[in-house]
Amino acid sequence: MTEFFALIFSAAIMNNLAMTHLVGLDLQLAGSKAMRAAWLIGLATLANFIVIFPLSHLLVHYFIQPLSLEYLSLFFLVLSILVTIYLLQNMLVTLLPMLSNEILSVTPLLIMNSTLLGSVLFYQTKIRHLLDAVVYALAHGSGFLLLLLMICCLRERIDDNQVPLAFRDIPILLISLGIFSMGLTGLTGLS
Repeated sequence: MTEFFALIFSAAIMNNLAMTHLVGLDLQLAGSKAMRAAWLIGLATLANFIVIFPLSHLLVHYFIQPLSLEYLSLFFLVLSILVTIYLLQNMLVTLLPMLSNEILSVTPLLIMNSTLLGSVLFYQTKIRHLLDAVVYALAHGSGFLLLLLMICCLRERIDDNQVPLAFRDIPILLISLGIFSMGLTGLTGLS
């Protein structure tokens, strides 16, 4: 049971590519302007992780490796991510018609989200079973949502304070994210 919680903490915080290596920084900066947008993008990314991680695990272990198509794995993974985003978008628009405009506005951000592909490629060797894929997806997506909400709160706090003109907006946010990333990278030595 301890290993299970260590796995969740590791995937959500310590090894989260968005937090430690700032992968998908464009989506983090775009989604952190308003709390509603941060929640929407974070939940949409979490939903995509929950579908993409198990799908990519099945794709790699039951299609790519048995047919010796490793040289095409990147192509198949990108294709599966695009199809998943499109199918989830259509499903959410039909289930939640009152949020259709917001869902449609988030879709281009999700398509260009490098966090999805980077995370799938990073965890591809660590995932052994389908249950591991679901746990990694939940933990990694929750960590990404947490990061977006923290950046949104950080932006609000920075906007309320007096920051020198040269550091306003993006520069001070990037400096803060760099310090935050270094702090989380220091946790990777813990086991």
